[in-house]
Amino acid sequence: MTESRQQRRARERAELKASRPGLSARPTRVVEVVLRRGVDDSDPDDPYISWGAEWAVRDSSEGVEDQEEDLAVLVQHIVEDLQAMAQRYTVRLEWTLEGDPSEGMTIAEAVAAAGVTLPRTV
Repeated sequence: MTESRQQRRARERAELKASRPGLSARPTRVVEVVLRRGVDDSDPDDPYISWGAEWAVRDSSEGVEDQEEDLAVLVQHIVEDLQAMAQRYTVRLEWTLEGDPSEGMTIAEAVAAAGVTLPRTV
């Protein structure tokens, strides 16, 4: 019995895939990040602004929290924390922005004003 063209193509694809095992797609993990901007305006001339974040793999009961004055440092901490996971998985970040916006700004605009781009993947 001879193999059909479709069977031959399937066999060739399977052989090619077996010869290059490192090219198989890694599973994806979605990490939900809640980013909060806080303002202590007890001194109206010099309000204190802080950024806090909580992140966890979607549907996980455990998470990580961190807080920094500098948003760029906080985002760097999040990415560094997820580096080990990124060795085995494709890590996709989903951001939720909350907190006290600057007057006349949204939280997203406050993030942009800080010169920070929130990464979508690690």
